[in-house]
Amino acid sequence: MGKTKRSRTVGVEVHIGYVDVEVDLGDIDTEDLIAELKIRDVNAFVTSPELEDIYKQFSFGNESRAVELTKKYIENVTGRVVQ
Repeated sequence: MGKTKRSRTVGVEVHIGYVDVEVDLGDIDTEDLIAELKIRDVNAFVTSPELEDIYKQFSFGNESRAVELTKKYIENVTGRVVQ
């Protein structure tokens, strides 16, 4: 008759705090900031479509592309996601 394995668990308590830091934005290079946003997969650096582009898509009958650009424009202006 073999021994049965017992599983053992260990509890660990971790305290993570927050630190307030003041940074002079003049000390941060724009290119470094854009690179950091790309690394974090933040699309804040993506430019918004121009209204002229949206108008052209509607006038050429490309409604699906026009609606796509319009949604993107609204998201960029309001900061909210359109579904």
